Amino acid sequence: MLAGEWRATEAARTEVRRTIVLRPMADTQIYLAGPVGPLTIPPLMQAVTERVSKGARSLLLAISSPGGQIYWGVTAYNFLRGLGIEVITHNFGQVDSISGVIFCAGDRRLSVTQARFLIHGVSSTFPGTNVTLPEIGRAHV
Repeated sequence: MLAGEWRATEAARTEVRRTIVLRPMADTQIYLAGPVGPLTIPPLMQAVTERVSKGARSLLLAISSPGGQIYWGVTAYNFLRGLGIEVITHNFGQVDSISGVIFCAGDRRLSVTQARFLIHGVSSTFPGTNVTLPEIGRAHV
């Protein structure tokens, strides 16, 4: 490849990159950064509701969260899945524990290369018994 050809090829690549960067992925973008709980999920739901009521047909939800409360994570998941718009979730840092459930609410799921996902089991014991949460789950299947 000659030097002139290389410059022309590099210029074409740069133009393609500009085109990709300038094209929005979604009508609206919201960040969820922090633990999943009553201080983050109700404001998230309110912000999404406001933007959808103003005509947003797609949402990019950028997530970096250490996880949090199961109730609020499941609530956020069900809310996002029931919106009736395209939801794109993007891990831009860490998606740990229950925030992984929220991440899975996306119709499309994206991640930066260096992001982290932490998935773990759930167990609990009940006072005065030898029964664990997984055993209760198996009994009801």
